[in-house]
Amino acid sequence: MKYTFLLILIFVSCSLFAQVSTTLDGSKSSDPDGTITAYQWRIISGPTSGGAITNPTVQKPTAVFTMSGTYTIGLIVTDNQGLKSAEDTVQIVVRPANVQPKADAGPDQILQLAFLNRNNGKLLENISRISAVKLQ
Repeated sequence: MKYTFLLILIFVSCSLFAQVSTTLDGSKSSDPDGTITAYQWRIISGPTSGGAITNPTVQKPTAVFTMSGTYTIGLIVTDNQGLKSAEDTVQIVVRPANVQPKADAGPDQILQLAFLNRNNGKLLENISRISAVKLQ
């Protein structure tokens, strides 16, 4: 008798994250003897997989970030004669979300009261004698 087993594994990856975005602006790029014909944006440094540039070949793309950190973004432009610029950079700092603070009142404490003899103000040395002390 021959048995065949079919094992199906389904992995679901769920992650909840916030994202922030900003518009990058290369509109101040210029060419003294012609016009800018191409833009090339890239993320040079920052948290791994924490950011992306949507449509990185336009003058004003959107940069989207899912992790806090400091990102360095570079821009190279090309003029109408095919000459490329040196790379210019901008830094973007993404701060972490404001997380609810946690209060800590310190460790629990156990205290024991001491009894005073009202007649002479001294601590009673033998608690069993409390019944014999007459309070005024």
